[in-house]
Amino acid sequence: MSATPRQPSGDLIRISQEELDRLGAPGQSNRSPLAPGEQPATDEGRTSSNSACGGGDHVVSKNGGLLATLAFVALALVLLGVIGIFLIDGGDGPVGDPPKPEEAPVHPVFQTFVTHKPSARPAVQVDVLDPSEGSLFTAELYLAVQSSRFPAHTWVILPVNVGDFAGCRLRFIQLPFEVQERDVLLFNLLDEDGLTPDEERMMLDACRTCAYCVVVSGAVYSPDIARLIAPGFSEASEILGHVIVDDVQRHKFDNFGVAEFIVPKELPKHPNEANRLSITTTKNYVRLVLKLYGPQEPIEL
Repeated sequence: MSATPRQPSGDLIRISQEELDRLGAPGQSNRSPLAPGEQPATDEGRTSSNSACGGGDHVVSKNGGLLATLAFVALALVLLGVIGIFLIDGGDGPVGDPPKPEEAPVHPVFQTFVTHKPSARPAVQVDVLDPSEGSLFTAELYLAVQSSRFPAHTWVILPVNVGDFAGCRLRFIQLPFEVQERDVLLFNLLDEDGLTPDEERMMLDACRTCAYCVVVSGAVYSPDIARLIAPGFSEASEILGHVIVDDVQRHKFDNFGVAEFIVPKELPKHPNEANRLSITTTKNYVRLVLKLYGPQEPIEL
């Protein structure tokens, strides 16, 4: 008797399919069918989340690297700017522009501002038109310069055609003090007429050494030229140096004329751009012509 093969029951097939579904056969989903309108939650959610996290990690990594690069570049630019300013300034002195006049220190002798800007110290081209004294002699000429900011009885004296400049008809000199807009400068042309030979010699020696003499209350000083131009923290006595003439009142000079100069907002850069300032006598006779300008570099004395 031959045995009839036993057919697998439907229940067995169903159970096997459930087992396959639970275990997740390859190519098949192990999720239950979604209800209409229901969003994937389990694996899709995890896949989306993982994908987002993976992508998020990638984006964060990119953004973080970009921000770090930008920060490094910005820091490098700042450092380069600071180094550039330091190098331009020379490394010795305040960085940046000179201080504004109202913020600058005040000169202890002249009471003018000290900004260390070369063009703030006027240079003067001096043209001697007539140095004669009478018909036979040559006048020994000095310029006495005063600023409206100076204390009373303070003058700067500089030789025109005496000493090392004997016979000179044209010369340049830079004044030892700074000016500001609307300052008034007075230029008195003096002829030495009452100095003793020793007084004249000492004044010429001082002007030869320092280029200027400074008169304060009738006493003539031979100043320290470096401190006179850039006083720093020096006292007035340190700047003025020693007295060379105790009493040199104006009556020891003949006045050959006077000129007044009102400082403009900006001085011309070159003498050929400057207006002529004539020093005239009481009879309007012109003996000497000045041109004031603001040099871009200090004039060597």
